[in-house]
Formats: sequence, structure tokens, C-alpha cells
Amino acid sequence: VSEANNAALDDYTEERLAATLSQTAVLGCREMIDYVMADVLEFAAGAPQSDDITMVALRRSSVSPA
Repeated sequence: VSEANNAALDDYTEERLAATLSQTAVLGCREMIDYVMADVLEFAAGAPQSDDITMVALRRSSVSPA
């Protein structure tokens, strides 16, 4: 994701990804991926995709052991 480019060949960057992910803390995994993908597409603004985009989301359970 961080290597996605826009028409000016600017990278999405790890910093932008971290900022985007910080806005998804309350979302489920599917919604988090959808949110990040929408932001990447907005950033790219129609520029051709130069590489594959792979995302995996994991959520840690907040249940404590007994």
C-alpha cells in the first residue's frame, strides 16, 4: 500500500498509511481494509496501478484469560 503512486509518481508512504490506520481503530477488519483502499484510490486519483496491492487485517481479541 505504501508504494502506491499518484500521477506525479508520489508514493502513498508509510506515514500516510499509519495516519489512515489511526482513523480505523474502531472498525472491523473488512471495514478497515475498505477504508484504506478508498483512501489509496483517492490518493492515486486515477493513476494506473503499477503493482499489486495486498492488505491483511487482524484484530486481537480483548478477552482476558480466566
